[in-house]
Amino acid sequence: MNHSKVSQEVESLQRDIDILQKLLGQVKILLSSMPAIETVLRKDRDEDPQKIVDRHIKLLHTYNESKDAAQAILGRLAAIKQTTVAQIHEEYDLPLQE
Repeated sequence: MNHSKVSQEVESLQRDIDILQKLLGQVKILLSSMPAIETVLRKDRDEDPQKIVDRHIKLLHTYNESKDAAQAILGRLAAIKQTTVAQIHEEYDLPLQE
């Protein structure tokens, strides 16, 4: 591969890393909202049980979608950096478990 192509590839990868790092910041914000979700789940214990179940299901779907997106981003970032997802978690001070 010639120098020009290598430079272009490096620039492309750097743009990918920049985008993924911005997305990772957004994921961190989503994860930081989890305590608020837990608060909602605990409130109104006297509420109609079906309403509580429906709300919990909706919140769990939102959580799972956010977590799946975060894992995809972390996986892509790990691939770009040629490292493991566990190392990305460590680098960005993210928990390895929920």
